[in-house]
Amino acid sequence: MQEFETILRAMTQSVSNETVRTAVAALGQWLVAISRPRPAESDGLAPVEEVPSVERVLQLAGAAQQVRVRDEGLSDATPGRPIAPSVESDALHAPARPLRDWWTDLRHVVPARARLKATACRWVREREQRLADGADWQAQIMPRQRELIAAARELPGCYLWMLDPFHGVPAGSDEEMLAGSYECLASSAELLLGVMDHEDQVAPSPFETALALLAESTSALRVALQDLSSKSDDDVDVAFTCLREVTQQRQIYVHRHMRLNDPADPKDWFERQQRIEAVRTRFDQQLGQARGRHLLLNKVRYHATRLAASVARTNGKVEFDHDWARVVQTSQELVDAGCPPSNRDLLELLVPLAEHLPDHDDYPRAFQTVLRELDHFLAARDALAVPDAALPVAINPDVLRVRELLRGSNILLIGGDRRPQTQTKIKEAFELADLHWIETRAHESVASFEPHVAHQTTGLVLLAIRWSSHSFGEVRQLCERYEKLFVRLPGGYGPNQIAQQILNQVGRQLEAAPRPITAAS
Repeated sequence: MQEFETILRAMTQSVSNETVRTAVAALGQWLVAISRPRPAESDGLAPVEEVPSVERVLQLAGAAQQVRVRDEGLSDATPGRPIAPSVESDALHAPARPLRDWWTDLRHVVPARARLKATACRWVREREQRLADGADWQAQIMPRQRELIAAARELPGCYLWMLDPFHGVPAGSDEEMLAGSYECLASSAELLLGVMDHEDQVAPSPFETALALLAESTSALRVALQDLSSKSDDDVDVAFTCLREVTQQRQIYVHRHMRLNDPADPKDWFERQQRIEAVRTRFDQQLGQARGRHLLLNKVRYHATRLAASVARTNGKVEFDHDWARVVQTSQELVDAGCPPSNRDLLELLVPLAEHLPDHDDYPRAFQTVLRELDHFLAARDALAVPDAALPVAINPDVLRVRELLRGSNILLIGGDRRPQTQTKIKEAFELADLHWIETRAHESVASFEPHVAHQTTGLVLLAIRWSSHSFGEVRQLCERYEKLFVRLPGGYGPNQIAQQILNQVGRQLEAAPRPITAAS
């Protein structure tokens, strides 16, 4: 043994490179330690006491088997009786540990580990360059090594194999390509998780694109590691397992790089990273817009709620006050920000107010489109027999007065989409013989309305100007030609509002007309 130590000491002193000399010295100390003979019984250590064995009956594979086991204090057991289960045997029947939560690893561990490994790969290249320039190992290399290793210890299961002196990156390898492949894995995993967290807020969602990018990044890193003496990496396994689970659950087919015979090229890491960042940038922009729309919708919700309270307090007489002005302005901002006028969340906020909108002829163009979509939305709900969501409003004296003037008459309503529930509500409120509702479309000729206006049973024509183009103003001329009463409805379809408009515009003519009315007197 002394001769062996002398040889190792000579080898160490003959090496000129400080780094190699340090490594050889450490190797020699290890070899000497493991070569020392183990102490025998003659060293004063007590011999291990031999435990006697006995024959026992155990249940093995569902059948009783007689085997020889260590006695360990059970010599008084009845021969042939099965041994009572111990604590260790109970552990064999304990509930199985839960399966590994791969998604938790992908979210909280994989990106951080992959980025640290990318940093370590780049350090390997820098380290070799420093050593070639004569850097001192202890003073200029080891501090950075220890820093990276300490960072790895903060992450569960993080093994910086590239820093291992026995299993590191082989000479001549492309450390930058390997580092870029790790970074692509981290970026694509973060992209997929971000999309999954907010995919209900962004349309269209880049979910399938994010899946494809993670599959490509995982495959490229696997290929890069296989080229380095078939190395494996837990982060690759985690990413692939998550990909397989989510594609199976959602029945999504990823066309490329999900099979070993369809590998991605790790050399394309830079272009791949650019594509990942481009998708991330677009998604962040979409998400920012969605969050902005969410804030605006909350503003509409706040003022619409205040208006609903005003409707209940004033019995449906909503004024064009601050709250309604904010609803109109904020809806305009939503449309200008890219929110479609048919957005269901916005329309749902306006539904309770639809029959009580204040009279106003000059709404902003964007809000006019919202009102048209609201009309279509309400008509679709009526067609599906969805219960009326309008706020309940008590019948006011104006409705009772108009009822006496219109009872048994036939009324023509022109404008928007016909809504059966609203049609029935108006008919019953005024006890009409019939309410004929003509749906309209933009730029439709008024000539199509003339037969209905001229019909002998028509006594009053209501024009809903909120959803009518300016050419529908010619309807007034038709009414004058056939001596029919004409009323503009600039607000909602609620009976209270219709009654107020009728009394304000043709109240005196109605009082002088016969009952039921068929033409103006």
